[in-house]
Amino acid sequence: MPLPEEARRRTKGFLDVVGQRGGQALASLAILGLGSLTLARPLLGAALALLAGLWLLCALALRRHYLDLFRSQLYASESSAFPELDMASLDTLVASLDSNNDDEVLVALGVLEREGRSRLMPALILHHPSEAVVEQALAVLAREGRTAAVRVIDRLLDHPSPRLRAAAIATRAVLAPDARQLNQLLSLEESPEVRAAIVVQLVASGELVGAEAEERIDRLVREGSVATRIGLCAAIGLRERTPLAARLVPLSRAPELDVRLAAVAAMRRHRDAQYLPALLESIVSERTRGAARDALVAYGDEGLQFVAEALRDVSLPKELRWQLPRLLQSFAPERAGPLLLEHLAAERDGMVRYRAIRALEWLVGRSPDLSLDRATLARAVDGTVSRAYRYLERRLTLIAGAEADASRRTPGHDLLVRMLHDKERNALGRGLRLLALLHPAERFDEIRRGLAGGAKERAGSIELLGNLLDPPLRGAVLGLLDDLPDAERLAAGLSHHRPAHTDYEALLDKMLDSESHGLCELTVFHLGELRLTRFRARVESVRGRATDGEIARALRRLGPAPIEGDGGGARRGGQRTMTGAEAGRC
Repeated sequence: MPLPEEARRRTKGFLDVVGQRGGQALASLAILGLGSLTLARPLLGAALALLAGLWLLCALALRRHYLDLFRSQLYASESSAFPELDMASLDTLVASLDSNNDDEVLVALGVLEREGRSRLMPALILHHPSEAVVEQALAVLAREGRTAAVRVIDRLLDHPSPRLRAAAIATRAVLAPDARQLNQLLSLEESPEVRAAIVVQLVASGELVGAEAEERIDRLVREGSVATRIGLCAAIGLRERTPLAARLVPLSRAPELDVRLAAVAAMRRHRDAQYLPALLESIVSERTRGAARDALVAYGDEGLQFVAEALRDVSLPKELRWQLPRLLQSFAPERAGPLLLEHLAAERDGMVRYRAIRALEWLVGRSPDLSLDRATLARAVDGTVSRAYRYLERRLTLIAGAEADASRRTPGHDLLVRMLHDKERNALGRGLRLLALLHPAERFDEIRRGLAGGAKERAGSIELLGNLLDPPLRGAVLGLLDDLPDAERLAAGLSHHRPAHTDYEALLDKMLDSESHGLCELTVFHLGELRLTRFRARVESVRGRATDGEIARALRRLGPAPIEGDGGGARRGGQRTMTGAEAGRC
């Protein structure tokens, strides 16, 4: 039965004894009663058939709820929320604080804080031999406002470790501010890391103001050691509101990884809108990506909207925009899913489109009940299928152009043909992924696996697609999959793509405007191979989408710009050179 474990345990005994035995008793009485009637056998048969039908309907109805129970349990286990801790679990966690394994103690501290039970953490844990444990415990005490622990914290002010002295000073300044004590410690302290923590607390508490405060903090940010700047970030992060918060932005761009991570951790605690651009920049680096992602997700709807706006900003570096779909999938599925889907149809960058599709797949896998707009999905499928046919037509145009003029069959030509074929297959793959989102009840992973398998599996997958899709999409998708001549496959996609019938050079001109930087750059290379001088200005116009080195090489091959009034050709040494079109006619 689709009941929680506790409810099933309470009712199972009753059902086994009363339900099963009582049902047998009732059935026996019913059979005796029917046996006394004249039409006993027909009635008994009809009654059995009716009851069997009702049993089957109940079983089918219960199956959905039973699977939903498993899904809910699975998703609950993947979320950050834990079941409510019972006394046995709490005893285990508190006992783990005495473990000889530092990692076990750190995990126990994290769980206690996450579950709102950090007050069970004894202040005497500050005597733990591990610096990492003591440092985390100090941070927990500061966040909890445990002023009763100040006496134990004071014993750490003389600790031999500068790292722990700095953390203890910062925590004490939050729990029990004492400017006199801070100034006294500053006069005696020799460690730059600890002095930095003291200065931060004096500035944050308003004891140190004006130009002197600005100068000291600026010097720490610019010239402080790695340990000093990490301590600076940690000290700022312990205070909810501080005039030093803006210092975290330059620290998040420091060359040292540990400093950047410390700044991101402090930004996560403060959750100030001024940090959002710096956190977004931190997404680019793989080493800070996880911490920056967690910080942005902690901002909730504010972080979600900021990332969504960044995804719409095509002026951002492509290395950053490529990370944004995966970043969005970390937010709540019901909020991130529609934003990703809305952006998918308008996106021009192929990598962003692909990662947006994968992010949507991940969200649907995480939340099967996630509702995505079917009309928007259908438009995205149509656009992706149309794009696949556009690549197919361009490839056929290149092949036909090389057959008409053998001089065009160069290494660049062959690379372009192969690239367009790869783009066609990639577009088809993305279309199948979108169809899986449009038809979540179908096992599209198995269909895709069958398409890549043997002839029998491939035929079966194509048959499934043919029965699943409606015209005209059915014909267009099957046209991309069928093992037919390319010209016939192109004709099958007329519902989604009208052939442009461009010639070879007109197609090269159009591909210079391609959304794919790789295709644009390879076209530049091929134009240089063909020495089509009239494309010189067009080649110069694609800077930013093709590398400067490739453009320079192509321009050297194209020679000087044509002289005005020479009929389109260039004069060199008193002789007129042919244009590309004239060379093609020859």
